[in-house]
Amino acid sequence: MEASPRICRALSGLTLVAGGAVAGLAALTPAVDAIDHAIGAYRVPFGATGLALAVGGLLAIRRARLQLALMGLAWGLLISVAACSWLRISLSQPIYQAIGQVAEREDVTRMVREDPRYGYRPRPNMTVTHEDLDFVITYRTGPEGRRLMPKPSRSAGRLVAVGGSFTFGEGVADDETYAYHLARGLPGYTVENRGVSGWGPVQVYLTVEDLLREPTPPKLILYGFISHHVIRIDEFFGRWKDSPADPLRQWYERLPKTAGWKADFLIRILQRIQQMCRRRGVEFVVLLLAADTHHFPQATSRVRQALTGLDIPHIDGLSIGRPRDYHRFNQHPKPGWHRQVAELLLGSKTLRSRLR
Repeated sequence: MEASPRICRALSGLTLVAGGAVAGLAALTPAVDAIDHAIGAYRVPFGATGLALAVGGLLAIRRARLQLALMGLAWGLLISVAACSWLRISLSQPIYQAIGQVAEREDVTRMVREDPRYGYRPRPNMTVTHEDLDFVITYRTGPEGRRLMPKPSRSAGRLVAVGGSFTFGEGVADDETYAYHLARGLPGYTVENRGVSGWGPVQVYLTVEDLLREPTPPKLILYGFISHHVIRIDEFFGRWKDSPADPLRQWYERLPKTAGWKADFLIRILQRIQQMCRRRGVEFVVLLLAADTHHFPQATSRVRQALTGLDIPHIDGLSIGRPRDYHRFNQHPKPGWHRQVAELLLGSKTLRSRLR
């Protein structure tokens, strides 16, 4: 049964417009983060599909007999590519968790040991290869259990970077972390990377506490914060019930668990750290970093506002990082992200003025 010419022309026009839109999305992929995150890996198939739709629409307008067949083919291509993209977005993390983290458990967990205070901490003098779906990277630790860093011939003081996996540098080589680049840019200072994958605000507090007990504390402590750290408060107290993390454990048990309590708890930790550092004459700076998934934007916004209101020095690095700067499955930053963070730090008056 033949379709009416008017209906055919309408469908052909729709096909042509759809093709142009799809091809346009593919062309905009490098420039628009949201598009890049959704179809970045399928830019070429999407572009080809868009062209197929556009050509199909044009041919269908001119040759009525081929019209329905061409439109069916073009729409079929579009649906198949869209389905592939949906599968990538919806299934990438379950696949990663089922496959990618198996290798991580077998290799990376050898790098840490249980610790009664921190829950776990890195072992000294380790060389471990992390095989993931996105990368194969070797991590090395020195005699103190910290990631290897360059050592200056002369040092005017120490700068210690604390935090989780973004500070440790999961997914990048020893000489590609932002802490390593920072050390290269500050040749007169000893920069230590005390970040540990999976650590959160409680372990950061404990690290600062230990640093301030040293006979010669560091000149500056830099905390690399990402929004995921807010959920690690519950994880720490729920998993390591015997850790003597007072007074934080007392705060945790007494604090009403109302909306936003995790961000409030984190802010209280940061206030306490600043007070402890001031008593020892140590500078404390918070570095705000953006994770690829942006799971907790409200918590990040709340923390940033609190830092400003409480006059806690901080450097805003939330604008650093586009989807392509993070490993697609592992979701940790690539080397380029770390270079950008180091450049931000080296150009920051907040940091430079406190190292004089």
